[in-house]
Amino acid sequence: MSTPSTASATGPETAPAATKPKGSRPSHRLSRVVEVNCVKDYQDVGALWPHKDGKGFSIKLKTALQPGDSLLIRANQGGN
Repeated sequence: MSTPSTASATGPETAPAATKPKGSRPSHRLSRVVEVNCVKDYQDVGALWPHKDGKGFSIKLKTALQPGDSLLIRANQGGN
């Protein structure tokens, strides 16, 4: 019995158009907003890279998100 494959019909070696080359810097960062005692804390949880056609983003998460999490997307400034 074989296990289901997540590879596309074009094969696992073909990268989707949205994938940026290794080493490219993300254009935006994704933060989770946590509020405790009326004080907001921003936890870095991921990054975003724009698609080549400019119509969307690819997201890479560093941690799992929970239902109801408040998220903030901000453009990177300078070389960050």
